[in-house]
Amino acid sequence: MSLPTVTLKSKQKVCDVTVQRIAFYQQCQVVEALDEESKHYYMFFHKEHYLNYVSASTLPDRSFVKSAFNEGITFHGTHPLVTSLLTASTYKKKDFNTLFTKLKQQWGHPETAQIATYFTPFIKKTKLAHFIQSLFYEERRSGKMLSCYRIYSVLEDFAPTHPLIDTFSGDLKFVEIEKRYKLQDESTLATDTLYTENEWYKNRLSSYDDLHSLYEKQSRLVEQRALSIDHAAHTQTEEDYQTLLDSSPSLLSPPFFTDLYARELTHHSFLNDYLDSLLAENQLKEAAELINKHKLALSSIQSQTFIHLAERNQTDSPSPDSWRELALSNLKTEQSTKLLELAVRSILHHNDISYVREWLQPFEDVPEAQVIVEKVIEMDTLSNDPGNQRRLGELYYEFQQPNLAIECMSWDMELDSANPEPVQWLAKLYNEVGNKEEHDAYQQLYVSMMQQR
Repeated sequence: MSLPTVTLKSKQKVCDVTVQRIAFYQQCQVVEALDEESKHYYMFFHKEHYLNYVSASTLPDRSFVKSAFNEGITFHGTHPLVTSLLTASTYKKKDFNTLFTKLKQQWGHPETAQIATYFTPFIKKTKLAHFIQSLFYEERRSGKMLSCYRIYSVLEDFAPTHPLIDTFSGDLKFVEIEKRYKLQDESTLATDTLYTENEWYKNRLSSYDDLHSLYEKQSRLVEQRALSIDHAAHTQTEEDYQTLLDSSPSLLSPPFFTDLYARELTHHSFLNDYLDSLLAENQLKEAAELINKHKLALSSIQSQTFIHLAERNQTDSPSPDSWRELALSNLKTEQSTKLLELAVRSILHHNDISYVREWLQPFEDVPEAQVIVEKVIEMDTLSNDPGNQRRLGELYYEFQQPNLAIECMSWDMELDSANPEPVQWLAKLYNEVGNKEEHDAYQQLYVSMMQQR
């Protein structure tokens, strides 16, 4: 599946970028994208609302962005959550002064202070700290001491050596407010959902229900689904996985299941869903690897689908080792003989008959495999018998190897030039491989030979 693209627009230029990955961290979502010259772009969202984008040559060290990708819930660019968040096709570059002014009106001063910290080092830390300080004094002039304390706390985490921290570290009102937070005073926490959410996020496994409910209440559905994926991967329970499926029907796609598998989800119902997803996308090799790694017993429908795909695709099929494991683990199913036949066909496409005979050794004592084993043994014996090339060609044809059958029938025609049967075979085989000129020639020769009889 291809990576999504978006257009980034500034006063200077318009740039198409390819989304590489996304991180969900606290209230922020960071999207990393690359342009044609591999320059990095970072798009910032707050509670699923677009803020701004910045550019950099590489991922900056000691930045909020790096923390987001190291400590947040991350997804590859192909994950459906990416397109769930990126609902627009074009995103404009904003002037930061104008942006921060609007953020105060939209989110309030404490939350704007936190948002400002997202942009270090793209904006100098001293400038951001000065802006946060200005928010503090605006609230102080309005007498909003609880709001001042929250901004103070943000600045203390962001720039602990800032002069304002030293100035107010012993403020009696702040000491009293801090005591209320430590005691988890309900009336205080009720007015500070930002603090509460940050605490829940730090402990998002144990606080999952609270955080999930908050996202739902605030209609932050993309974040809610990211949280549910993270939770299902950690708990590894069928119940949480099924709840995730029921709540996220629009996400169900191959990248969704691939992501969960990368998060080491391995219980039975998920593995079967993942297998169905791989088969639906014609990913035969990956499906075989999954079946073999987890010793999955195929359902009748899965077997039929796998067989159908293998019949259509001989060139991009499982390795011989994968085929052997797959056939051995499904010997008791209705399609066991067909699976083994397909395996032989696939391996013959890239290897000689002696290799296939050796490959079949583990099946020699398996009753369901006897017909195929005997045919391969006969083919291996006939490969050194010039007088029986027609029979060998017929067996190659049974295993859908027309080019090898043509070699055998051509040799037989040279040895028995008066016999029209190998000529008839060659006309048929060249027709099946799409060589009309050779088909017409042998068909005419066959008609002529029959007329002379």
